Amino acid sequence: MTGQISKRNGQTLRSSVNDKRTALVYCRVSTAKQEEEGTSLDSQAAACVTHAEKLGYVVGRITKEVFSGAELFDRPLLSRDRADIRAGQFDAVVVYAIDRLSRDVAHLAILSEEVERAGAALIFVTEDLDDSPEGKLMTSVKAYVAEVERLKIRERCVRGKRQKALNGKVVRGGTDLYGYSYDKEHGIRAIKEDEAMVVRQIYRWILEGVSTRKVIQRLNEQGIPSPARGKRQYKDGRETFWGKGAIGRILSEPAYKGVAVAWRYKGVRGYEDGQKFYRIALRDESEWIQLPDGTTPAIVTAEMWDAVQKALESNRGEETRNETRPDLLRGYVFCGVCGRRMYGESEHGEHRIYRCPSRNTPTGNCGGKRIGAERSEILVWSKITDILRHPETIKLELERRKAEGEDGTTHLLADMESAKKALQNIESELQRLVRRAATADDELWEMFQGQINLKKTERQRLAGLVAETEARIATQNADAISLTALTEYCERVRGNLDNFGFDDKRLALKALNLRVIGNGSEYRLDVSFPISPAAGYSPQSFFS
Repeated sequence: MTGQISKRNGQTLRSSVNDKRTALVYCRVSTAKQEEEGTSLDSQAAACVTHAEKLGYVVGRITKEVFSGAELFDRPLLSRDRADIRAGQFDAVVVYAIDRLSRDVAHLAILSEEVERAGAALIFVTEDLDDSPEGKLMTSVKAYVAEVERLKIRERCVRGKRQKALNGKVVRGGTDLYGYSYDKEHGIRAIKEDEAMVVRQIYRWILEGVSTRKVIQRLNEQGIPSPARGKRQYKDGRETFWGKGAIGRILSEPAYKGVAVAWRYKGVRGYEDGQKFYRIALRDESEWIQLPDGTTPAIVTAEMWDAVQKALESNRGEETRNETRPDLLRGYVFCGVCGRRMYGESEHGEHRIYRCPSRNTPTGNCGGKRIGAERSEILVWSKITDILRHPETIKLELERRKAEGEDGTTHLLADMESAKKALQNIESELQRLVRRAATADDELWEMFQGQINLKKTERQRLAGLVAETEARIATQNADAISLTALTEYCERVRGNLDNFGFDDKRLALKALNLRVIGNGSEYRLDVSFPISPAAGYSPQSFFS
């Protein structure tokens, strides 16, 4: 929309031709299923547009996003909108309800303060709130209630599952354990004989000395459906096939010998190197819940299960020895046809090669050609020494990243400023409530005490957000420091490259984040330095 440019509070604003104020409409649902139903987002948008026009606004943008209301920094469309709000492109932000913007009271406080600082209005269709202290308190209360309700639902689910396990019943987490069906009424497993036959065959193969890689190849070649077949599918429509994860679970799960244990695993969320992660982790053994005999009938004997564990332990020793084989590019070579990581092996007991593992999949060989190890390693190391002897390219990359980092830091500093401002406001409100509670009679004291506890919780959440943002900034600064260290590393080693041994060379490949994409005698090198996702930009290859 083109129109006149005006100023407010030092911000540049864009108005429509007829000088009407411009509003941003933000709509959100939590799951893709809600989006596919086609009702929630559309109904939110329609109500918000009607409300905005009733208040005299022209809708300049409608944002529809599918994301959890517990997130803030990771919502890509909201992040874009926040940047435009800070730039003064909108006079109002219209949202259907408080929990559509955020279920987290601390996040809501940041967004509310950010919109207010930009000189815009934050409007909720279903809530009639004003800018009075009572209105702001009500906003915090409702957001807090929404967040508490979300946590209560999750806590009830976890508590119910644990109680079910304590009652001696199998807790079904996702798909059924391969080889079994689930009897929901009695909370026990029953053997599926067609899958149980496959489990027994896998155990026999291992005891015969067949490697797990060969086991996977046999299962896929025979067309035996994998545990995930018909239950999960790749985004491109391909069916799943047998892999290390499925085989590893079958060979290590004590349920197959009739020993059922619940509450062994838990989901862990957090940040690692500035990147958000979710993984399954083993609980402390003291938390495990032993289920009664008969809960899960045995598919293999205890003796067979124990023998397989010993065989696997022996194989792991062999794998450790394999890791010491002189394949310089091990872990750094990828198939130029299908993109899979290639593995090293000896051909005819003489020549070392790198081969694509696609031939072990049910879809067959992708057609990618094997790579001669000796020749490729010589050529690759020659290219690497050129970089290490002439680190000018890395210096240019360092300068470019520093320039980009300054821009990224600006956004993070703005977020931290908003969080600190909201934290200051909470501190002021908390002090005011404490003073009023000190002089209140018995009837009002309980109400003030509840508000004080609410503000303390909000203060704790905001303090956590400030710490998180500071950590992101520190991670971004550490990236630049690491790249500087890499440049210094090049300066230090370039005079001694001719004396590098195998381990020294492997360390150099790791430092440069080497990636070789090959197909027969044709391949290319990508050398880059990874930057944390928290810094706001992706790894850039600076050598090909």
